[in-house]
Amino acid sequence: MKPEEVLAFNLSYENKEAPAFFERRAAHIANAVAMLLPTEFPESEERLGVLADVGHEFLNLLSQAETDSGTVHPIHKNEILSFSHSLKETDAVMFARRAERQLVKNGIDLFPEKAELNGSLRIAYVRNKLSDEAFRRILSVRPATPVYVESFRLAAEMTSEGDADACLLPCETGSGYRIRAPFQLADELRLRIYGVENIPDGEGEARLLLLSAKAACITQPKGYMTLSFSPGAYPTLAMILRAAEYFGLSVFRFYTDVESSERSSFLLTVTLNEDAAPRAFLTYLYLFSGEIQFYGIY
Repeated sequence: MKPEEVLAFNLSYENKEAPAFFERRAAHIANAVAMLLPTEFPESEERLGVLADVGHEFLNLLSQAETDSGTVHPIHKNEILSFSHSLKETDAVMFARRAERQLVKNGIDLFPEKAELNGSLRIAYVRNKLSDEAFRRILSVRPATPVYVESFRLAAEMTSEGDADACLLPCETGSGYRIRAPFQLADELRLRIYGVENIPDGEGEARLLLLSAKAACITQPKGYMTLSFSPGAYPTLAMILRAAEYFGLSVFRFYTDVESSERSSFLLTVTLNEDAAPRAFLTYLYLFSGEIQFYGIY
């Protein structure tokens, strides 16, 4: 038998006695990581494609390893079978967690931390009451110079080209209306969220993003992470949200778009709890959910 066939057999027919069953299954998942995860990754963005291929291979392996209830120990049958419907979901989460740890151990950083923004910042923005107040708040905690522009696009382009260190773009009004422009420009010009300013606006708060081409600072303790994704048949939206909770992330903002292709796209902002593992959650998404845009941790 091939190694992957042996692994599939073990996952299917392991004598199921709780909790030893789950301990042994975790060991099999660790073997799957060692078997499927390359020891070297390309330096370019092709690495994320490699990760998606690994996720596809793991799901194919699981499809060969459906739980066989005939090998369940009678004493533990109800207990084990109550979990069987969600074993594949749990296995995927465990695989992502172990894969992220193994990548770090191998010295492969899929999400490298970029440089902090030091010194006085040149911040490009369109002048109005809210953006002026956001800039004043930034100026109260660090040196900054305003660069006034006539459009959001020009502010983002100046940041992308290095003529400004960052740009301030509104992403949400005080009434809760989401403005898509910052995220569209971030996708196009490869900008990341460096910070956010919440400014009183009517009965609520407007949110302005500070975008930069230089900083994502993923490993530093921050409060929030924002990303967008388009789930397919697997994992479903519900599975992704449960995975976020497993990795110590709580939903803070959640929006839905319907693109021209009529495929739903979701913009998710999560709060990082004390034991959060954002890298592992991103690894999970890149393994199992195809269309991901990571905007930053801030």
